[in-house]
Amino acid sequence: MEKSTGTSVTPPKPRKRFRWLGILLMMGVSLVVALALGEWVCRLAHLGDIILYERGMYVESTDPDLAYELKPGYDGTSYGSEVAVNSMGFRGPECSTEPRPGVFRVVCVGDSFTFGMGVKYEQAWPARLQTELPPPAGFREVEVINAGVSGYNLIQYCQEIADKVIPLKPHLVVVGLVGNDLAPSFHAERGYLVVPRKKTTLPIPGKRWLQTHSHLYQFINMKYQSAWTATLEKKNPQLAHELTWQDRDQKAWAEAQLRLTRMRRELRDRGIQIVVARLLLPENSPLPDIVHHADVPIVPVEIARQDRLADGHPNAAGHESIAQQLAAVLPNFL
Repeated sequence: MEKSTGTSVTPPKPRKRFRWLGILLMMGVSLVVALALGEWVCRLAHLGDIILYERGMYVESTDPDLAYELKPGYDGTSYGSEVAVNSMGFRGPECSTEPRPGVFRVVCVGDSFTFGMGVKYEQAWPARLQTELPPPAGFREVEVINAGVSGYNLIQYCQEIADKVIPLKPHLVVVGLVGNDLAPSFHAERGYLVVPRKKTTLPIPGKRWLQTHSHLYQFINMKYQSAWTATLEKKNPQLAHELTWQDRDQKAWAEAQLRLTRMRRELRDRGIQIVVARLLLPENSPLPDIVHHADVPIVPVEIARQDRLADGHPNAAGHESIAQQLAAVLPNFL
């Protein structure tokens, strides 16, 4: 028989173990309650109520250069506004496959600035341009089709023109150019529009679901991005520019210029004019030079600070201003 050492290990008391479990449970419940309360406050105060990318509005494209498209027939909301997508995959009402006699057809191509994120269809600048632009000589009315798709870049604009716009037989194509039009493409996955991760976004799990459901997440994420970018701009402006606009890849410059040059030739061979509207570009963006070397006319457009939403997208007044500025200069190209 072994001798006792005289020492023994006292097992933890059940009460102490349960006490720690109770504390953890209370902390978990408190966190859930705090998040629910924060979500309720944000919805009540209309903070973060611009849901970015609604699930089901996008589908993968069979064309790898497009990557994704608007889902034909979608009827719902995006970015806080109602969105209806017609059977051709464009935001807005149904349109004919070719213009009616006496109708001057304009197709507007671009990203969320053209699509009209945050405003109603009739408030977006393509719809306002239809009202503001006078019919050229020989036409009795103007028809404008909004072919903008949130997240598209310059290469996707060119591909969309080839795949979807040229078959509509427009007389004029207007491309809305924004500073991130050289950035890598988004893609659609299980109905969600997936954004390439940047250091200026919150690196947390469940991001896709939160983007499409949580106002609290949107509010915190917008504040985080603004603070992170502002801090970086003070410490390293060059890096801040790269992270914000993602336009420093010279291979992307060459590819975009090649695609745009080919598209300009193809359009002009068909008697279709193309004009680029410079909507929002940083001072040192390479995009104006790319457009110039592709021999495409570019029209500068000013968007006042008070005419923008919190994230920089034009509000209704901003879209109206864009349409008025374009209506004043586009007749010079017709």
